[in-house]
Amino acid sequence: MMIDVLLNFEPPFIKVQETVRLLLTPINQEVSNVTLALEEMHTKDVHLIVVSDNLSFFAHEHPQKAGKDYAVDFSFPFGGKFFLYCDVKPLNGSPVVIRRTVDVASDIQEAQRYHQDVLNATVDNVAVQLDVQDLNAIQVTIK
Repeated sequence: MMIDVLLNFEPPFIKVQETVRLLLTPINQEVSNVTLALEEMHTKDVHLIVVSDNLSFFAHEHPQKAGKDYAVDFSFPFGGKFFLYCDVKPLNGSPVVIRRTVDVASDIQEAQRYHQDVLNATVDNVAVQLDVQDLNAIQVTIK
């Protein structure tokens, strides 16, 4: 099965630090772009990872079913190129990750170096801690 994820925006133009609704539509390219039914994977139908091309920004979102689409409101923090990785699993199929690219007009932010030795994030009550004090012994803790 040839799977794709169509990406649309509301409003159709993305502005820095303004909320835009991202609409993701999983389709079967082999059957006239028929919308695909998805299975839950890790408790969600869709995992959307947003990464800036300079690796200064990362977000993990869970778009929600909205008609034939999956929707999430999102705000891009600065201008530049962002990669959107859509992680989906078609019903009775294999998981697939589809990458899309979004260009956000504005001043492009230079790459930012993390100045913390420990990075923390919590998404849907799952806490992740990345300890990078020694790059040869990176520790990841998930709670």
